[in-house]
Amino acid sequence: MNPSQIGMNMGDVSFNLFAQDMTPIGFLNATGVTITPGTNSISMTGAMKVANSTKLSYMMNTFLLSGKGLKTIMVGEKSSINASWLNSALKTLVLQVLVPSPILSQPIVSNIHIPAFSISMNPADQSGMAVSLSAPQITTSFLLPYAFSVNVKSVQQTLKFFDPLTRAALANLGTDMAPANADQNSHVLTTAVSGGSLTAISGQKQLSLGSWGL
Repeated sequence: MNPSQIGMNMGDVSFNLFAQDMTPIGFLNATGVTITPGTNSISMTGAMKVANSTKLSYMMNTFLLSGKGLKTIMVGEKSSINASWLNSALKTLVLQVLVPSPILSQPIVSNIHIPAFSISMNPADQSGMAVSLSAPQITTSFLLPYAFSVNVKSVQQTLKFFDPLTRAALANLGTDMAPANADQNSHVLTTAVSGGSLTAISGQKQLSLGSWGL
């Protein structure tokens, strides 16, 4: 919003994009920006940084898959107009911007296939909750809702166990991070599972123990 009666040609303007803790995550550019009196709308293009760290990877996954968007801080960088006062003023421009997550029209992961798996228990554990899962190969189809490819190096899974008679959920088995490979051409992700941690769903521990025969 420009409350004055004065317009301004700002040329091509670039901005840096940061997370809320000021971690650099990308940039934005606007071409031929002219500010007029009143409300202004500016079209921008830009790119996100490659998620080359655990922190950035988690942040990008949350942004892309949560549907809640990403709270960012946009800071002015420079203008194509060679005016020191304009570029100095741009660097003081700080805006809070919510970048919307892409709309997911269909599940990203589907058709999970586990040819064979085994479950073992620790007989020394009287709680009955020390359960380990082993599956040498798991494949699943995946379809990304955005144009760029994503290099998947590892995955973590949560499996839910149900009572075969009542279909009541009994427990969740969370697996450790395991190596994975995502083929961008066939859209098939391949991984394996070894280990895990079993947690009874609230109020269902006795049913869980009964299902394990304890």
